Amino acid sequence: MQVIILSWEFPPRIVGKLADYVKELAAHLVKEGVDAYVVTYHDFLTGEKEEPEGVRTYRVTNPVRTHIGVITWVLTLNQEVERVAAKIYYNTK
Repeated sequence: MQVIILSWEFPPRIVGKLADYVKELAAHLVKEGVDAYVVTYHDFLTGEKEEPEGVRTYRVTNPVRTHIGVITWVLTLNQEVERVAAKIYYNTK
């Protein structure tokens, strides 16, 4: 089984408790034999990394640096998250 978790937070980017919860969830899934992937946002860290717990983490940044508002920021970031999630999905079947 494969699971792709989409989250605004994942260590080292910690804004609140969500980062810790997502990290614990993903690590637990790996221990149960699930291929767990996390797609998350980071300001400057990008690319794929395997965490010590075996979780495969993909960090994306917003491809558009200047926005007129929060809605455009979210929409453009979500497109990048969707692109990476689709790449994981279609390359791991």
